[in-house]
Parts: sequence; C-alpha cells; structure tokens
Amino acid sequence: MFTSKLESRNGIGAESWPGGSGSCMRVARRALTTALLIAGMSSPGAWAQVHEQQDPTHQDALGRVIVLVLDGVRWQDFFDVEDRRFRPDDGRPPAFEGTWKRLSQGGLAFGDRSRGSAARMTLSGRFSMRQSLPSYQAMLAGFAQPCSSNDCARIAVETLPEALARRLELPAEKVAVFSSWAGLERAAAHESGSVHVDAGDRTSPPADDGTPVNRDDERTAEAALDHLRRHAPRFLFVVFGAADRAAHAGDKAGYLRELRRLDRMIVRFFETLQEMGPAARARTTLIVTTDHGRGRWGPMWRYHSLMPFSTGVFVAATGPRTAHLGRVEGHPRTIQLSDLRPTIEILLGLEPAPCQHPTCGQPIPELIGAAPADPR
Repeated sequence: MFTSKLESRNGIGAESWPGGSGSCMRVARRALTTALLIAGMSSPGAWAQVHEQQDPTHQDALGRVIVLVLDGVRWQDFFDVEDRRFRPDDGRPPAFEGTWKRLSQGGLAFGDRSRGSAARMTLSGRFSMRQSLPSYQAMLAGFAQPCSSNDCARIAVETLPEALARRLELPAEKVAVFSSWAGLERAAAHESGSVHVDAGDRTSPPADDGTPVNRDDERTAEAALDHLRRHAPRFLFVVFGAADRAAHAGDKAGYLRELRRLDRMIVRFFETLQEMGPAARARTTLIVTTDHGRGRWGPMWRYHSLMPFSTGVFVAATGPRTAHLGRVEGHPRTIQLSDLRPTIEILLGLEPAPCQHPTCGQPIPELIGAAPADPR
C-alpha cells in the first residue's frame, strides 16, 4: 500500500516501499550530496543569488530548461558506436551529426557504455517492464512509481511540471508538455489542467477506448516550437515517438530515417532559440534523452520490454552551466533518469524537493555548474 507517513515531494513515504527501512540513511545521503553540490557551485555566491530572485518579478532571469525525449532510441545509435551499430557503412555521416555538432560546441553526453559511461532508466523493481510509461512516470516524479507497464493509470503524485508551476507561481502555458504518444498524458500531471499538456493527435478520430491516437513527430515539433515562440515557457518537455514505432516493426531502414529526422528536429530547437535572441539561448539548458533502450544484437534489437540490456539510455545536455565534456568517458557514477528532476529544479532556481524513496534522483553536478562529488 502506498500511504504517506512523512511529507515529501510526492506525499509517499519510503516506508511504503520495499527497502524502506533504510530511508533515513538515504535522506541523509541525499541532503549531504545536495549540500556538497551547492557548495561546489562554479561561481561564489551563485546559490544565494538564485534564491534572491525567487519572487515572480525575476522569474525570467532564472533560466529555461527544454527536454527532448527520443522514445526508444538506443544509446548505441545515439553515440554511433562503431562495433554495435547496424547502419550501413556507406560513407554517410552519423545519424545525429547536427546534434553532436552543437554538443561539441559546449555540452556533454552520458551513456556510452563502450567508453565507461553508464545511464539507466529508473524502474520500481527487476520485474518492471522496460516500457515507456513506467520510465516517464519515474522521470517526471523523480523516483520510480508503482507502474510496471504501459497499462498503468494516470500518475498519482505531483510531477515535476506541476511542482514547477506551483513553486514558481507560473501560469499553465509557462510549463508545457508535448508528446507524439498519447499515453504520455498519464505521466505528465496527476491533476488535469495544472500544466499545459498536448499529447497525441486530437484532430483525428480517437481510438476505440476514446484516447487520442499517436501524432506525427513533425507535427509535435511544430506545436512545441510554436508554443516556445509564443509563450517562452520556463520548462518544455517534448516526446517524439516515430523511431520507437519503426523499431517495433523491425524496420531498420525506417528506424534510421527517423533518427536522421530527429536530428533535424533537435537542430530546429537550437535554431529557434537563436531566433529568440542571444539572451534566450544563453540562459537555456537543452537536454536530449530517451525513455528506454533496446536489445543489442541481431533480431533482438527491435525489442525492449523484457530485455535486461534495454535499461541503458543516454543523457546529453548543453547550457550555460553545463560542463564542456563532450562524450563522457570513464565516469564513476551511473546516471539515472530520475536524476533529471532535482537537476532541473536547481537549474530553475529551486532547491530540490524532499524525496524519500530508494530510487530518488540525485542532482547531476556536471549539468548544474557544480564540482562532482567524490564517488568514495
């Protein structure tokens, strides 16, 4: 049962979960880690300066975060790992050439396991399906949810978008979620209308159960980019789904085409920020990631639900406080998708919300301008 005993970001106590007896140590460790990160901020007094600007009149000066999620894209294909890719060696550039060009100008990417850097999706247990909804719910809650498949109901706790709108006192359009996959709505918010959510294709007849059908990624990108230009949201979360659908169909050529199309769409977000002016680009952190990986070899590449290796993901970022590391190598810490929530909270000028679950995310120092904590 999931009952609250201690107030947290979500209202769910660690005692309700397996392994909850160690919650006090986890809370203490998280508090110590956060304190070390704050102490290690790259500019003296940066944290104090952030908190001096918490009233709404200064909100626009605090920055913006855009998260682009490439549903079902393997880390092997994002990094174009030579001995693990299946794209033809026909002389064409890597699928994400445009994205890597921007990252090389000042960014980083975790998750290339061939170089000693690991990133993982966050799951509630070893028997959870490596599927989208459990991953998105964990990503936006900041810890694993009691959701083990894509059939779960709407998330039951306050999500990152909802918390940002509440804590920063922002109108719904300033915290926006767009998705090609209609099911994302069940991870975006636990209360309908609390933030701007546009998921699936509402211009076409719905499915038999009344839910919207999936939307083409180009239309999702257009809708999100238009919202970015019109409303300049503080937080924008965008999910693209065509690559995952092509992979499930076993269509290698179609999957590779979608990867290249995704690269062009990512570049469009960079270009749109440039069009919005140098100040908009200079204070925006753009994160690119995926919800899950896929199988590694042969015909198994198309599957992920029951594949242990499909927990591997990637997290790439560029922004004013992001370390310029490029392709991260030999990193001692495994990045979790649940780490995105506290990281984004700090980037937007907030102290990470309390969290007491065993899978609570930790801030990623290299994204917030802090010195990495000693892994020992």
